[in-house]
Amino acid sequence: MRVRLLARLRRPNLHRRLAVALLAQTVVVLLVTALALFLVLRQFLEVGEAQRLERLVGQVSVHVASDKHDVLEFDHDFPDDVHVRLLHQGVVLAATPGFPPIPVDSSLGRSRSAQHQVLTRELREDGVRYTLQLAGDPTGTQLALRAYVMALAVIVPVAAVLVALLSNLLAANMLAPVARLERAAAAISCRCRSA
Repeated sequence: MRVRLLARLRRPNLHRRLAVALLAQTVVVLLVTALALFLVLRQFLEVGEAQRLERLVGQVSVHVASDKHDVLEFDHDFPDDVHVRLLHQGVVLAATPGFPPIPVDSSLGRSRSAQHQVLTRELREDGVRYTLQLAGDPTGTQLALRAYVMALAVIVPVAAVLVALLSNLLAANMLAPVARLERAAAAISCRCRSA
């Protein structure tokens, strides 16, 4: 019995090949779509973080030559997950605790360093040029992307099983006329042999 089953599985079977082809195509499309959505989500989160850093520049006050104020002061709702550093000619004048290891010579504008998204701006205080760096903590973006990947780890296998079942049913329905023709040909062949 086992030998017959193996021989039957090895025989070319149009139904099985059609079902596997439909399954493979659908799973490839599903994986490519998931990858595209991942890339779009990552880009969306990075752009959102860059825009947030741009808005936060306005919430930082610089008082270099003041005895009454700290060198860096922040609005009361300044987030804890953004680190700030003030530089003058490559020398650190002030920095929030835990500022990541970002080079002091970072170019102006947006960049990535030490897994952080960094915004470097030039500003003037009393006619002197300073460099202000804001570094966004990557944890929020990483957690969102990790949650997306974890959801895909569940969704893709479930979808693949569902597609396999539907592909099998679709292949059976598509090949039903072929099966009727095979049975009719077999019946005619039997009649011819018996005559």
